[in-house]
Amino acid sequence: MKKIVIILILLTVFILPKRVIALDNLSITYNGQAISGPVFDVHNMMPGDTESREIVITNKTQQIQTIILRVIRTGPDGQNDPKIETMIDFSVWENNLQFLNTQKLIQYFNQGDINLGIFYPNIPRTFLFKANLPLSTPNIFQKKQVIFNLFFGILEKDNLVINEVYYQVDANYGSDSLFDREISRFDNWFVWEYKPGCDFDNFDKLSTCPLTKIDRKTACGSPDPKYRPQFTDYILNFWYRDNNWCGCDFKLKNNDEWVELYNPTDHEIKLNNWQLIDNSGFPTIIKTNKSIPSLGFALISKNKNTWNYWSNKNAQAIVIETGILFGNGLGNKGDRLLLKNPIGQIVDRVGWGNDKLVWNPAVTSITLGSSISRIPNGLDTDKVIDWQSQNPPTPGY
Repeated sequence: MKKIVIILILLTVFILPKRVIALDNLSITYNGQAISGPVFDVHNMMPGDTESREIVITNKTQQIQTIILRVIRTGPDGQNDPKIETMIDFSVWENNLQFLNTQKLIQYFNQGDINLGIFYPNIPRTFLFKANLPLSTPNIFQKKQVIFNLFFGILEKDNLVINEVYYQVDANYGSDSLFDREISRFDNWFVWEYKPGCDFDNFDKLSTCPLTKIDRKTACGSPDPKYRPQFTDYILNFWYRDNNWCGCDFKLKNNDEWVELYNPTDHEIKLNNWQLIDNSGFPTIIKTNKSIPSLGFALISKNKNTWNYWSNKNAQAIVIETGILFGNGLGNKGDRLLLKNPIGQIVDRVGWGNDKLVWNPAVTSITLGSSISRIPNGLDTDKVIDWQSQNPPTPGY
């Protein structure tokens, strides 16, 4: 869920949300000067007339920000219907290209918050706002007037984002999930293994992908009496060593995939009861009293021992041990992650490989040992281009 913080650029009374970003975080200029009055005062337009305003917007923070526009009618009162805004065509241009579609001005008044996109720190963007009265306009509108202002604000994210995902676990950084070991399931102490060369995508098609049932209980000795596999464990990880499944130590659930969360807000966020859900539908619920500070990171893994492999981990990052896999393990060939807040709302998502639910195409496949990451941190346009391959991964940075 995202929250709009509107910054008043014009001297007009406006109701603000409880968290307000300071006015000096945005620079809005018209004709080289800060805006100090109504942007448009349209009256006595003749059919075919156009009024335009070139406005320069600069993000003065040190973070990438999303800027929001509102077009609001401020006068005059007492205009009889039909009002001139029902006839005026309004559009927004950038670099001689149309940035926002042409609509009747009244539609812009009713649209609310309009996303102007990503603004990098201290890089100005110039927009041309155009109001045109079509040649077909009846004479009744020629003496009518409308005054309207442009309000600009920063879209303040009020939620965490998934910032980096490490699912292509290589041998130097621990064990991967069962799917990626090409083991399908186990029950009691029998292991079900793929037929050699079986296609991962045919996992459930037993007629074309037969599984071989192998008794590893005898080969590896007695299992840990405290652990009893359940049906939902069928994707949990085995320890692979010396070409032997389970390695006779029965470390059935080792897995060293991890997920990095980032807090792009100006306040700390408690982590308790946040959820990560992969394409299995099984939620991984975070249970902790820890919080992520503003602009801070949390590293989520099944076991805290995962971080013994990562000497470059940011020591300031919050580390959370879930005790369970992310769903059924993060598939190397394709999977997705949904991030839900404590009240169950999906606030962020990412998909990769052959999983097309989030995007089609999804984030492209990466090499073993790489991660996928938002670059720079927190970049969130809800598009696949936010994500890039990162090698080596950068946990907590």
